Amino acid sequence: MKVGRLGGLLFMLCLVLLLWVWQSGAVLKYMARPFVCSAAEPEWFDALVDLSRELGWPGFQLSYVDPRGDRVDCASGWAGFMQPMRTDVVMRYASLSKLFTSQVMTQLFAEERLHPDDFLVRRLGISGPFTDPRVAQIRLGQLLRHTAGFDRLLSSDPMLMEQPWCPNHLDVLQRIQLDHAPGSHYSYSNLGYCLLGAVIAKAEGEALDKVYRRRLLQGYASTSIAPLARGEIREGEPARYFEPPESSADLLSLDYQSLLAAGGWSGTAQDLLTMLEDQFTGVEGGLFEKPLCSPLIWRACHGPAFYAYKKNGGQIMYWRDGSLPGVSAFVGVFESGDKIVVLANGRHAAWVNDSDRLGQAFYRWLR
Repeated sequence: MKVGRLGGLLFMLCLVLLLWVWQSGAVLKYMARPFVCSAAEPEWFDALVDLSRELGWPGFQLSYVDPRGDRVDCASGWAGFMQPMRTDVVMRYASLSKLFTSQVMTQLFAEERLHPDDFLVRRLGISGPFTDPRVAQIRLGQLLRHTAGFDRLLSSDPMLMEQPWCPNHLDVLQRIQLDHAPGSHYSYSNLGYCLLGAVIAKAEGEALDKVYRRRLLQGYASTSIAPLARGEIREGEPARYFEPPESSADLLSLDYQSLLAAGGWSGTAQDLLTMLEDQFTGVEGGLFEKPLCSPLIWRACHGPAFYAYKKNGGQIMYWRDGSLPGVSAFVGVFESGDKIVVLANGRHAAWVNDSDRLGQAFYRWLR
C-alpha cells in the first residue's frame, strides 16, 4: 500500500515537473530540429541551426535575399510541442519595430516637413521652464542616433515600467534630468524612439499605428504585420523559451501601445523582409547615411536606423537586433545587397552576447 502511494506521488511529481518544463519552453530546446525552406537553403544554414541551439532558441524563422535578388524563406525547430516552426507563424519584432520609426522619420525629412536639426520640444509644442535646460536642446537627429542624453544604465528605462510616461504625459519633459548633454554621448534609448513616435503622430495628426500602416504597409495584398497590446498573444504565436528568472508574465506585462515606436510590432520574418525590400533601397543616404562614428567597433556606431560594422578589408553591414523575454530578432543589410531577417522564440536572460555572436556570425558567413 505504501509502495503504491509512493509510486503515485512520484508520478504526480514527474507530471508537475514535465508540465513546468513544457510551460517554460525548455523541452523545445532539446528536440530534433525539423526545417522547411521555400528554395535551397543557404550554404551557412546548418551553421545557423547549430548556433540557434547554443542560443537557446526552440525555433526560428529566416528570410534571406542575396545580391541577385534570389530569395529563400525558412523555418527551423519548434513553435510548440510536436508543432514545427513555420514561415507563417507570427513572431514579435521587439526593437526591429524601431525600423518603422526610422523609415517614417526619413520620409518626413525628405518631404521637408521635419528636419534632423529640429528641436524636440518645439515639435511637440512643449514650452519651458525646464528643470534641466538641456532638454530644450535635444534634436530629432540625436534621438534617431541615441545621442539625446538619455542613459538607461544610469536612470533606468521608463518604457519598461508598468505605466510609461511617454507618449501620453509628455509634460514630464519639463521635469526630467538628462544623464548627458545632448549630442555628447551614445546610449541606446527606447525612450528616445518613443519621443520620435510622438513627433510623428503630432506632425501627421493621426494615431501612430495608422501612420505606419498608411506609410509603410498600405498596398500589400496581405501582411501579418500588426501592433501588439498589453497582455495580448496573437493567434498562432509560438511557445517560447524563457530562461529563469524571466517568464511569460514579463513579456506580456509590457505596455506595447506606448512602445509602438520602439518595440510594439509583430509579424513574420518573410513579411518584414518584403517590407524592407520595398522600403529600404540601396545602402546610401537616408537610413544608410554615412556613420558619424567609427564602424570598426561592434555595437558602437549607430546611424539613423542601424548599427554599422565594417571589418578592415570587408564590406559594411548595417544591422540591428531586437530582444524581449522569450524573443530574439535580427536584421542585417549588407553593402553587397544581401538582406537577412531572423526571428526566434527564445533567449537567454543575458542576451546581448548572444545577439552579438549571431550578428558577427552573419558577417563571417557573408563577407
